[in-house]
Amino acid sequence: MAIISPNRVKGEFTIIKRVVLGLTSGFLLLAATLSVSADEPSSPTKEQLLEETLIVRYLPLLMQSVREPFYCERVLQIRQLNRSNREHEVTVGVVTFQGPHNPPHDLVEVTLTDVPGDEGVRVRRVERTANAPIERIRRHCSPEGVPALVSLEPNAAAGRLAVFFDHRQLADVRGH
Repeated sequence: MAIISPNRVKGEFTIIKRVVLGLTSGFLLLAATLSVSADEPSSPTKEQLLEETLIVRYLPLLMQSVREPFYCERVLQIRQLNRSNREHEVTVGVVTFQGPHNPPHDLVEVTLTDVPGDEGVRVRRVERTANAPIERIRRHCSPEGVPALVSLEPNAAAGRLAVFFDHRQLADVRGH
């Protein structure tokens, strides 16, 4: 019969502890990685990229028109004015803030005309709703509160397809 020394038993328990600790750490690391990757947003849609492109194009005029820090930029409406030279009218809504995104929040809608050539982009109208209620700000900033494209319909005046927004959602965002 062999005699087992206490040091050998102690060493085996240390090895087992290290193996269990290593497996537990690996499992926790794997679980954390999987949960982070599940929370990552999906790739932006074509519509989101187009909206972002328009906002970036109009950003200097938006900053000049609003004249204070803002966020939650959204294209609220876009319509074609003249088919022959591709004139468009675009309304962009933004939320202003004081300090680090603190109230008071104003909802500002800037309507621009975008004409190719020398005329370029011009501010047509600026409408401000001062001290907008927080619920209205949340609706404006949430993806659900943004007017959704609902159809492509023939535009009789232009003789081609035009993009229309769901006006019930637009009215809801504007608070009418």
